[in-house]
Amino acid sequence: CLQCKRAYKDIDGFPVLIPDLTEDMQLTMQKWDELYAHKFKTGEYKTDMLDYQKNHQPNIVDQVGEYWQPKKDNVYLEIGCGPSYLGLYYGKKGAIVVGIDISISALKIASKLAKQHGIKKTLFVCGDITQMPFATSKFDIVYGGGVIEHFRDTQAVVSESYRILKPNGV
Repeated sequence: CLQCKRAYKDIDGFPVLIPDLTEDMQLTMQKWDELYAHKFKTGEYKTDMLDYQKNHQPNIVDQVGEYWQPKKDNVYLEIGCGPSYLGLYYGKKGAIVVGIDISISALKIASKLAKQHGIKKTLFVCGDITQMPFATSKFDIVYGGGVIEHFRDTQAVVSESYRILKPNGV
């Protein structure tokens, strides 16, 4: 980081932006990585994506749509993005898609899908959503579906989400 002078490692082309990798965090990364590596290897992520797009995405898009409609170059952040299936939808609508997840294997899937769908304005990083490596007030929308409940300190995730959200963001 040019600002704080901290060095971060890169794994398979994804920056790992976690200041202090605790033993607990390393185990969490390993377990989620194993799950998504298996899905990547077997192609199961494709079936998961189709299920998500059919059974979950329409309701989520409707709910989000009550508060936010993507405009070209809006910045969409998905916390705990996994393969970022919803990010694909908003990327196709012109949003810049940023995803943060603890699993490099999940980020590989997200990156592969974005390329396959012609979504060029993306950034996927490995990070901890309780200490996000983003500047204050940068995102038009922060979305986290099915991730916050995985944390003991849910307030930290909510506070971080508000910190990085632009004024009047969603």
